[in-house]
Formats: sequence, structure tokens, C-alpha cells
Amino acid sequence: MERGVSAKMSRQPNPCERLIPYLLQELPPEEADVFAAHLEECEACGKEYTELRETWEMLPFAAEEVDMPEDRKEQVFAAILNGTNQAGVIPADAEEMGIAKGLVSNPNEKVRPSKRRTFGYAAAAVVCLAAGAIAAWGWTASRGSETTIADERLQPPAQVVKQLSLKAFDKSMPEANGTGWLTRQGNSERLTLQLNGLALTSGEEAYQVWLIKDGKRHNGGTFRVDDQGRGVLTLELRPDETAFEAVGITLEPDAGGTQPRGKKVLGT
Repeated sequence: MERGVSAKMSRQPNPCERLIPYLLQELPPEEADVFAAHLEECEACGKEYTELRETWEMLPFAAEEVDMPEDRKEQVFAAILNGTNQAGVIPADAEEMGIAKGLVSNPNEKVRPSKRRTFGYAAAAVVCLAAGAIAAWGWTASRGSETTIADERLQPPAQVVKQLSLKAFDKSMPEANGTGWLTRQGNSERLTLQLNGLALTSGEEAYQVWLIKDGKRHNGGTFRVDDQGRGVLTLELRPDETAFEAVGITLEPDAGGTQPRGKKVLGT
């Protein structure tokens, strides 16, 4: 009976082994509360916790901060803390994130009191490796974003395909006028309109642009003017919109119309 009790007691986890999960906030709330109480009573754990916190806070994160997805973060910590089926071997994903082999001891090995300082050094390595892996991932993600922006700026130069002149159509706005540019960049086309001399809108009113082809009007977007009657609109054209024949602008009661309801104020 005594042997059975002894074997059962020997399988109980050493509370000191929860230091790293506690530091990384990986423990369930109940276990975290239990370890917090243990931390106040265990002088060795308290000292190591203080040292590890200082190490963590001193790590330089000079790169632009980019949040690591939770699934990737869990992979990093799992690789460091748990290893694989074979002792001392780290999964390939962990190696790709900069975690070297051989720095993590067998997680099944009991931590003996005589090895507490060794455990402390290993714990510090765990913290540094985890932080380094996350920081490296953030730097890579940031660089990837910068590369995307750079690639966009390396597109073929934009060319003006057509220039449009808009004139007033309403006697109440005799000074109204506008200029438009149809530009092409690679396989995409864009219409930019710069308008002047328009009356200020009130309430829900908005000016609406119409692309005209074969007598049919297609909504090109809405805009409002500043206090000097100036407005600008840029429209990314779909393939079926690039062959428009004329442009018209109306003053609408609101910005929700699909067909003209107000008066025409400008047109080509």
C-alpha cells in the first residue's frame, strides 16, 4: 500500500515547472492563481521569475510591431516548450522561425532541486527564443508589406489616353466647368475629374457623375464640393466602362440614385 501511495505521489507535477507557462500567460486562470500563491512562498521561483521578467522587458524590439497570428504564436511556444516525440528535436516549422536544435531539454525530465540554476538558464533561453522568433516573424511580415507597396510602385507608367472638357449646362451655374483625364496603367484605366464653379449642396444633395454610352447612363459615383464650389472624383473603370462616349454631371437630391433624377449641370 505504501509503495502505491509513494508511486502516486511521485507522479504529482512539480509546481516549479509552471514558471515558464506562468510567465508567458499560458496557464488557465485557476492554475495561474495557484502558481501566483506558490510564487510568494518559493524563494527560488520568485528570484527566477524576477530575472526572467527583466530579461523579457530588456529585449530590443526596434522593428515595426506586427501582431503575430495566434496560431503561429502557439506553434512557436509549442515547439520551444514541448519539443516533438523525439527528445531534443524541434519541429521544422520552429527551425524556420529561427529556433535552433539542442537548446530545449527533454520536457518529460523531472526538475531536481540541484538543477534549479540549470533550469533557470534554460528558462531564460526559452524566453529569449520565443521573443526572438516572434520579433523575427514581425520583421518578416513588415518587410513583406513594404515589398508589396514597392511592387505596386513598379507598375508601368500611367499614360493619359484622353482629356475631356466639361462645360456648364445650367444657367444658375454659368461659371461651372471641369476637366477630365482618362489614364491607363498596365491593364487598368482610371477617370479623374476636376470640377469648378459648382453651387454648394445642402442637406443630402450630391453631384453625380454619369458615363454615357449608346444613350444609356451608368453611375460613375457621387461627390460634394468645398466652400469654393470645387470638387474632385477619381473612378476606377471596369472593362465594360472604358468605352464611354460622354460624361454628364447632375445635381441629385441624395447620393443613392441609379438613374438621373435631378438637373444636368455639366457635360462634355
